[in-house]
Amino acid sequence: MYTSFFALKELPFESRLDERFFYVGAQQHRILELLSDNLSRTGSICVLTGASGAGKTTLARLLVRSLPAGARVIAIDDPRLTPQELLTTLLRARETIPAPDLSLSELTHLVRGQYSIAQAHGEICTLILDEAQSLSGETLEQLRLLSNLECPAGRLFSILLLGQPQLLRRLMHPSQQMLWQRIRAFAALPPLTREEVGNYVNFRLHQAGGHEMLFSTAALNELS
Repeated sequence: MYTSFFALKELPFESRLDERFFYVGAQQHRILELLSDNLSRTGSICVLTGASGAGKTTLARLLVRSLPAGARVIAIDDPRLTPQELLTTLLRARETIPAPDLSLSELTHLVRGQYSIAQAHGEICTLILDEAQSLSGETLEQLRLLSNLECPAGRLFSILLLGQPQLLRRLMHPSQQMLWQRIRAFAALPPLTREEVGNYVNFRLHQAGGHEMLFSTAALNELS
């Protein structure tokens, strides 16, 4: 009834992750350019923060499209990973199952070997870690060490940390000083402006099949 009454083909404001409905305004476009430029170079660490629901995960999905053709993206959405589990995840992504009793140094040696081979074949690996504000200090340090791994062709990993604003406080802590110094780019998804709210609503209505402006300017202003 809802869709037929408003002459829509589908619901325009569902909360599901659907890139068709992601509004890319001027601010989002600038962030995409910044992150794409930095993550296209190996060894980069970038940080994207924003409030819950701001669109960080969807923006990251759009970002993946703009990376070089040889990019291999490994997305990790569970921040509870220990350093050992992080390295094991990387190895599993290369279809390598390590023995369960390997030390961190042994796992790192395997990771270096596997990803050096991949890079020699033109593959650039980018790690994307969601909910990064909940990563342990030990796992953050392991990420810093991963960003240092290199082979003759260059460093093996680029890293994007996605998180809520408290992620910055975590990274600014003295215990993470060395990681903080390695970060090449910071970006924050701000709230939409009043004008952007109207553009966002009308964009989603259009993507859902609508051809008319259903809300007045006054109604849209109430949303912002």
